[in-house]
Amino acid sequence: MHYKECIVPERPWSRISCTLSSLRLRFWQGLAPKLKIVLCLRNPLEVARSLETRAFTPNSSGLDLWLAYNQSVLNSVLPEDRILNHYEAYFHDPEAELRRVLRFLDMNVADDLINQSVTEVSDSMHRNQFRGAQLLEAGTPSEVVTLYQDMRQEANFFKPLGAVDN
Repeated sequence: MHYKECIVPERPWSRISCTLSSLRLRFWQGLAPKLKIVLCLRNPLEVARSLETRAFTPNSSGLDLWLAYNQSVLNSVLPEDRILNHYEAYFHDPEAELRRVLRFLDMNVADDLINQSVTEVSDSMHRNQFRGAQLLEAGTPSEVVTLYQDMRQEANFFKPLGAVDN
């Protein structure tokens, strides 16, 4: 769940990979003012279920955490300094999504490395799958549903919520 945070000054790119870092973005932006953010969006029910199955939190608290973390990122980072990508996009067209993120990061990556990365994508990596419509069926708070819809649009993930996300 929580990953090591790191910024590597000698590299043209660095990463901060931690769910809680979304709450600390202003701190990181102070250290790295040109920081670009890649935010991988996932169905809030999938996130809540993942937390629940790991005994971290009950479903309703998982939805509250999803909302708080995502609102924090969106409120802390200008749209031109972030890219949202939907987790599902990596299962539909992994090469296109990977290239979209790499373009945003101004990273030139050899085609053979991209092809190798794409071959690693497997449906077995996708657990806790929910349809978008299940957000409504589950009585998910309206602010979670609205934010998820807005973020899907920013991520260029245009399937209607009633469609199966995967």
